[in-house]
Amino acid sequence: MSTILDSLNSLASPAVSQIAGQLGETDAAVTHGLQSSFASVVAGIINKTEDPAAMDRVFELVNTRAVSADLGTDVQKMASGIAVGAPATAGATSLLAELFATPSDTVGQVIGQIAGLEKPASGSSLLDFAAALVLAFLGKKVRGESLRLGGLSNLLVAERGAVFAALPDGLEEFIGALPTRRVDPGPDERKAVVATPSVIESARPSAVSRIAWPLIGIAAVALTWFYATRGGVAEKPIVSIDTTVAQAGGEVVDAASGLVKRDLPGGVTLKIPASGIESKLIAFIGDNSRPVNDTTWFDFDRLNFASGSAAILPESKEQLDNIVAVLKAYPSVNVKVGGYTDDVGSADANLKLSQRRADAVMQAIVSSGIATNRLRAEGYGELHPVADNSTEPGRALNRRIALRVIKK
Repeated sequence: MSTILDSLNSLASPAVSQIAGQLGETDAAVTHGLQSSFASVVAGIINKTEDPAAMDRVFELVNTRAVSADLGTDVQKMASGIAVGAPATAGATSLLAELFATPSDTVGQVIGQIAGLEKPASGSSLLDFAAALVLAFLGKKVRGESLRLGGLSNLLVAERGAVFAALPDGLEEFIGALPTRRVDPGPDERKAVVATPSVIESARPSAVSRIAWPLIGIAAVALTWFYATRGGVAEKPIVSIDTTVAQAGGEVVDAASGLVKRDLPGGVTLKIPASGIESKLIAFIGDNSRPVNDTTWFDFDRLNFASGSAAILPESKEQLDNIVAVLKAYPSVNVKVGGYTDDVGSADANLKLSQRRADAVMQAIVSSGIATNRLRAEGYGELHPVADNSTEPGRALNRRIALRVIKK
C-alpha cells in the first residue's frame, strides 16, 4: 500500500520538469527538494495532532480547500503558479505559518541547500507548492472518506514512522520532536507497571479488582464476569454497604465498595472509587511532579455502550457526571478522549466505531457544560490492546474509553 509521501511524490512527478524549467533548476534537484518539502509539511502536521487548537485550524484549512475531481489538474495549476512566484494557494501560506515557528522562507532555504538547488528562493517555492498539494490531497481524503478531525489525525499518525524517516537531517529543528504514541507494553513491561502503578497509568481491568480490601474479593469476581458478558467497559460495583472507616489524610472510605470522598476546588465533594478513573485523574492533576505526557491514560471503569453502537447506556451517567465535576473544578485542564475496540470484525469498521464512541463521550461532557475547546476525541480502533484478543474477557478489556490530560 502506498504511503502518503509516496502518493504526494507520485502526484508531483509529472510536473517536475515543468517546475524545474520555470525555476531554472535541474529535475533531480527539484525532485529532491519536493521530497524534503512533502516530508517537512506532513511531519509538521503530525506534530500538531497533539495540539487540539492547532489541529483544529489545520483541519479547517484541509476541509475548506477547494479540490478538483482530478488532483492532476490541481498539480498543473499549482505548478504554473510557481513561474510567477505566486503562492500556490492562500491556504498553503496559512498552513506553513501554522506548522513552523520559523518563517517558511528560512525552512525553504534549508531545503534548497539539502536538495542542491541553485537559487535561494527555489526552496521556498517548492515548500509552498508542497503545502498546497498536501492540502489538496488531504482535502480529497477527508471528503472521499468522510473523515472527521480524529479520523484525519489517525491517518497521519499511523504513518509517522515513515514520514519522520524520510525527513532529511537539518530539518528536525523546524519540525520539533517526534510525538510519542501510546505503546502497548510487552509482557515484561506489563509486570513492571503492575509493580509500580504510579509510574504509568496503563489500562487494566476494572478498578474495583485492584482494591486491596479482602471484603470485596467476591464482588470483584462477579464484576469481571458481568463485564466480560456485556461487551462494554466495566460496570460500577454492585456492592454498596454504608460502612465507612477513616483513612489517612482525612478521607472517608466505604470499606465494602472502596469508595472515598474527594474534596475538589469550589467546594464540590465526590464519593468515588479509590482506584477509579476519577481518583486517578484528580491525583494526576494535583501532582505537580507528574507532567503532561503522551502515554498516561486513564480508563473509564463504569462506562457502557449499547452493543455495536455509540449509544451510551444510562448507568454511565454517574461516572460522566463525576468527570464533568472534575473538569469544572480544574478549569485549566484539557483532556483527550480515546476510543478503543477489540479486533473482531474489520479494522476500518472498528476504527469508525471507536471514533463514534469517543465523539459520543466528548459530546456528553460538552453538553454538561464543559467548553468544546477543552476536549478532543480520537478513535484508535483495535490499536493498543491491553489484553489478549483471543479470549472473550480479553476482548472485553480492549473495548474501552480512556482519558489523557493534554494540558494542566
